Amino acid sequence: MVHQPPHPHLNAIVLCDHVHLDTATGKYTILGTFDSIGTRQFPATHPVAMLFVNFSDAQGAYHPRFELIYLDEDVVIGSHTPANPMVVGDRLGSCNITAVLEGMVFEKPGRYAIQVYVNDKFLGDKPFSVIQVSQGGAR
Repeated sequence: MVHQPPHPHLNAIVLCDHVHLDTATGKYTILGTFDSIGTRQFPATHPVAMLFVNFSDAQGAYHPRFELIYLDEDVVIGSHTPANPMVVGDRLGSCNITAVLEGMVFEKPGRYAIQVYVNDKFLGDKPFSVIQVSQGGAR
């Protein structure tokens, strides 16, 4: 029988402009959080965003996967699986995953989400809106 690592507990999922790790302290700084993207026309490409995920009660090897979902039609429109698993040694601590989301394409306005999976099991999601704006593109 193959030992399966415990399914972790999700603490946070944040969609933002940038995540910085201070290597001296191990602390993360999350900059420019948002839950909507504005664009003047569709289809629209969002050049870059970052996702910060924090979970706990984990120990062993975890293979994360991220899926971009168009919630209005429940359709997967993008997916990313990092090449290497993350290995968690201390079940009492918390773990962080950061992911760079480049070139997300949105064909139409509506509700979207980034779903997070570990070892092919759903961990949680971050819903957000993509809206048409008359000018600019402020979030």
